[in-house]
Amino acid sequence: MVRKELLDFKLNIGGESVDCRPPFSVYTVASGAKISTRGALSATFTTNLYADSVALSSKHAFILVTETPLRYEVLLNGERVGESDGESESSYFELCGKLVPGNNELSFVFSGEDLLPLGIYGRVEFIRTSGALIDKLYLTERIEGDTAELGINITTVGSAEGVRAVATLVSSAGQVYYGGLIRGRGKITVKDPLIWWPRGLGVQNLYKLTVNLYGESEIEDTREVRVGIRNISSVITPSSAKLDVSGASLLPMGAVYRFDTERDPRVAKKKLKAAISAAATANFNTIVLPLGAKEPPEEFYTDCDLYGIAVIREIDGNDDRIFERLATLSHHPSLAFIDFIGGERAELIADRMQSVLPSCDFAFFDEAPSYSRASSFASPKTAEQLLAAGERNLFCEKMESLSGGEIIGMLEKISKNYLYPKNIYEFSYLSWLVASDELCEGVNQARLSSGAFGRAIFDGIGAYGGLVSGSSMDSHARWKGSHYAAMRCFSPVLAVAEREGNIVGFSVSNERKTDFIGELEYRILDCKNRLLFKESIPFAIEASSARKLFTKDLSDLVKGRENEYYLEYVLRDGMSVSYRDTLLFVPDKSFSYADPNIAAEVLGYDRRYTVTLTSESFARRVMIDFSGADVILSQNCFDITQNTPVKVSFTLVNGEDSAEALASSLKIISLYDIGK
Repeated sequence: MVRKELLDFKLNIGGESVDCRPPFSVYTVASGAKISTRGALSATFTTNLYADSVALSSKHAFILVTETPLRYEVLLNGERVGESDGESESSYFELCGKLVPGNNELSFVFSGEDLLPLGIYGRVEFIRTSGALIDKLYLTERIEGDTAELGINITTVGSAEGVRAVATLVSSAGQVYYGGLIRGRGKITVKDPLIWWPRGLGVQNLYKLTVNLYGESEIEDTREVRVGIRNISSVITPSSAKLDVSGASLLPMGAVYRFDTERDPRVAKKKLKAAISAAATANFNTIVLPLGAKEPPEEFYTDCDLYGIAVIREIDGNDDRIFERLATLSHHPSLAFIDFIGGERAELIADRMQSVLPSCDFAFFDEAPSYSRASSFASPKTAEQLLAAGERNLFCEKMESLSGGEIIGMLEKISKNYLYPKNIYEFSYLSWLVASDELCEGVNQARLSSGAFGRAIFDGIGAYGGLVSGSSMDSHARWKGSHYAAMRCFSPVLAVAEREGNIVGFSVSNERKTDFIGELEYRILDCKNRLLFKESIPFAIEASSARKLFTKDLSDLVKGRENEYYLEYVLRDGMSVSYRDTLLFVPDKSFSYADPNIAAEVLGYDRRYTVTLTSESFARRVMIDFSGADVILSQNCFDITQNTPVKVSFTLVNGEDSAEALASSLKIISLYDIGK
């Protein structure tokens, strides 16, 4: 029989103590109790364990710590019983033979120059058993034809005598498969498996795998995980470099992600979930974990499994310590690609890793691949939270400090295509447009040419950075313009118009599993949205391919009026619009915008709303925001063109919750407003 007890603690630091319950860090406990940590180099969390006759007679007594990949020392009644390795999310500590009858003091000691982020991020359990407990679960996966074989391997702590294990696999359709484990090893064979697909290629089918560990007469321990079945290989030709996922071609489209170290573990988890959710909303099918970045918790992979986001994991080609970590993540279908960066032992380590991750794709690089990065300013609301009223000046000392000296460089970039901003709000808006332009240029080129290494990836996503960062979300998890741009760039079917003078070339990328048959319509309009010319070209493009459709010399239509005329192009799939964008014949700062007089109507309730916008003339790069609420919009920094109202749906994150209140706090800006 297994007995488990969740533990609470007291923080002892600087001669003071306060009660706390996991998850916590030194920062969350000390700041909540107003305890000073200044000058402290260690913090101790203590709790009481009561050892009764049952605990003392059990063959094993463990402390299980979860979700805490940090270094700490464990003491029982002042005597050391172990320490964590600083990498494993879960750790067991054996107390059998060390407990005394009655009360026992258990202590966790954290040391370091910066104590504030340290603490227990998961839970701590006191476990007593005479049997065994599951420590780690490893899964291998092989697909041959229409059959998948799952190899299951568990390791245990405690007594192995008389222990039996049975694995049960249940599909989302209710099919059940069983497999017995002998000495912790076994397999399950699945005929015609339901495939886990990356986002955009199909459904994220997940199986529930349950491993029950039996003692003499009852279940001693249970481990339950979600499993996805898929097969991945490289497909490299002279003209493209893509990946094959269970028979479908995949172009990785997404961003670099760096898990942010937070003083409050609850905030770190909140930001992680916000980033992965934002990636899914913006059509990402891939996220890159770069070399040297902090390892995210397993929850990262779990969320990527659910959303259908494949993970490219960069590792040092000489460091085989990562082997154990990746092996424990082997049941996650999102762990798909491994990049070995440099190292004389990379291929040797890869051969070893192939035994535990046979369905992953391995690539080798002398240096870590570089991805396009475009810095932009934080959301104006975030800037207001970080800066006092007197500090919201581009050239004040505090602004210079928080922006890392990038203000001048960003102004130089803005000046190339846009007029100078008058205030911090306009500066934030224009920095978003500059970053979006850079991001789209890099991603579009990658999609149309299959990209360097066959990847359309930018750097990066994640709620990190102060006022200026390359992240498409700011430090308060608010979306910036580059994230809305990524949402457009990662549209499954993308149209791109590029010009040289008045000659415009049109290209299309189709990343769906099926061919696309539609038409490309392009129109010439003036600044007051009067239609001057329109033409539609039907076309077909194969699945997972990109090509140039046609080129048009528009000189006869626009020559001499380039600063008044613009081009709009629309990709149609039957009656529906798959993609829409505009193209100017001059820099934005040289275009003669007319006053658009944008009108807006907000409707909705229960945190789900729409805002419909109309304009009297061409409104380019319209950005909307709500001063009294945080929202996630279906699009932003968009254009309003001829007789085409734009309906934007949005979800309320926090703040005002009535359509009337939202309408009164709605802020609208377009390029017409700059310089006015």
